Amino acid sequence: EYFCKCDFIKNLTWLELSNNNICDKGIEVLSKCDYFKNLIHLDLSNNKSKNNIIKRNVKDNNKTFPKLSFLNYN
Repeated sequence: EYFCKCDFIKNLTWLELSNNNICDKGIEVLSKCDYFKNLIHLDLSNNKSKNNIIKRNVKDNNKTFPKLSFLNYN
């Protein structure tokens, strides 16, 4: 949750979070972050979250991730 409160991430375009043991709750927190508007590339592969949670909260979330063109979550 603290990560999503850091305004410096508003400039990120590329974020690599693979192999970080992120669970479903972590994905839900990320999906509500207001600072990912410029994110183009996001790698969430090899985490603990289920693919359907990532799809619903990240891939299909144009409000939080309007510019996202690459998402890896397998």
